[in-house]
Order: sequence, then C-alpha cells, then structure tokens
Amino acid sequence: MDESWHQQLRSAREAADCTQRGLAERAAVSESSVRAYESGRRHPTREALSAILRALAVEPIRRNQILESAGYAPEAGVIGAAPTGPDYTLEEAVAEINTYPWPAHLNNEMFEVLAANPLMQAVWGVDLANERHSALERSFVVAMSEPRFADHIKNWDELMLLISRMLKGSHSEEGIDESGPNPYLATVAQKFLMGDSRYVQRFLQIWISAPPLVQKRRFVAPMQWEHDELGPMKFMMVINPANMESYMTFIEWMPCDGETGVKLDELKRRVAAAGELLRRGTGI
Repeated sequence: MDESWHQQLRSAREAADCTQRGLAERAAVSESSVRAYESGRRHPTREALSAILRALAVEPIRRNQILESAGYAPEAGVIGAAPTGPDYTLEEAVAEINTYPWPAHLNNEMFEVLAANPLMQAVWGVDLANERHSALERSFVVAMSEPRFADHIKNWDELMLLISRMLKGSHSEEGIDESGPNPYLATVAQKFLMGDSRYVQRFLQIWISAPPLVQKRRFVAPMQWEHDELGPMKFMMVINPANMESYMTFIEWMPCDGETGVKLDELKRRVAAAGELLRRGTGI
C-alpha cells in the first residue's frame, strides 16, 4: 500500500463509520492518542495499535499490513487463504438472522455481540437499540459475571469452561506477551472481574484447570436458559462462520424440545404485537 500506517489507520476508522471518540472507548485508549496516531504525531505501541485495529474489526490480512507498515511484526496465526465460499458483510449477516424463526445473534472474535434478531433479544430481555451500545456492554464474556444475564444460564459452569478454553487457545499469545497484556483484552478481563463475586470466584476455579482449545470453525454448545416469565428453555447453540476474514460468526439458538418451541412461539407473538404498536406510533 502507498499510504502510511497512520493514513491507513484513519481510513480504516472512517470505513467503519466510527468516530475518534467511539474508537477510543472501544479500544480502551484516550481520544487524544487516537488523534495523535492518525496524524502521525505519535507512534503507538504494537499492543495499542493491535487493539485499535481489532476494535475496528479490520480483517486479519489488512491488520497485518498496517502493523508491518508501522514497523511491527505481523500477528501469528492469521488465516491467509481465501475462504471457500462467499463471506457475509455485517449488513448481510444482520439481514440473514432477521429472517430466522429462531433466536440468533452475531459475534466477533472477541466474543462481542454485533447484532441480535428480535426473538433473541426477547429471550434475553434486552433492547439493543436502546441499551448496551458500547463494545464492553455487549461482551459475552463480561455478561457472564452480570447477574442480569448469568442468573438465567443454568449450565453456566459448562459454558464458562468452553469460553475459558477458547480464550486460552485463541488469544493467549496475542493477549499476553513480554510487553504486557493487550489493552482491550485487559479491559474486558477487568470488567468481568468487577462483576458479581459468585461468578468471578467460580470462573477463577474453572480458569486454572481449563486446557487450551483451538475451536473448529463450526461447533455446537448447549444452553439451558431460564426466562423470567416463561421458565426453563433448552437450546443447542450452533456456531458457524459468517466472515472468515473478520472472524464474525452466526450463533443460532436452536430449540431442543417441544416445550421450548411453544415458549418461543409465545415470544414471537409478543415481538409481533410490539412491532404493530410501534407501527401505529403508540410506543411499546
């Protein structure tokens, strides 16, 4: 590329339609640092630059191009081969999950929820249009120590073991090296540890003995969810890649029994009724 690293950085932020302030919050750096980096007045550490590029969801190959342009070694383990099939853009993936008759959401490689269809939000009891706007607030890892979310998961230990193994297997080298922790991952860990002590203590016990796991591109995991009004619901989460370059994944919550299906039908009815009220302009 003919552009310098700081010009590429600015271009990546503008392509992501992200403000300097928004990028600073997402990457856990100061807004003045972002401005200085983009102007070339300051040179970021490798860890800060990597955190910024990940916060912008820059695809791995381009991420390495910018790192090398700034004088740093490329990240290890980046998949350089072209995907075997067409990737989804974020907009295409959102449109896709909104057609599903089951709960589904989109995650990135940092376990952040990028979007969720209305039925998924109804299961969770959240409205992403009006809450949880920051990356940290949408972090699946952070939510695992929040009672509002974690109290609903009846197989919490099983899922946290899987997340721990994946974190160790996929992020250990880039998260902690001789120069210290990755700023964004460190912020996620700190936020999780500030959560409910019951979950933090359980996690620490799980983390110690969890072996690393490099997960396959497609895999499944059970989810036992307790809805506030409708009671227990059993799902199998099916995780599939949506975009291999940006590591975006589809996570579909497939009902495991008829009882869960009946409860989802009730939630669909409520979602449809709420949508009709909005269309009439009366509010929810």
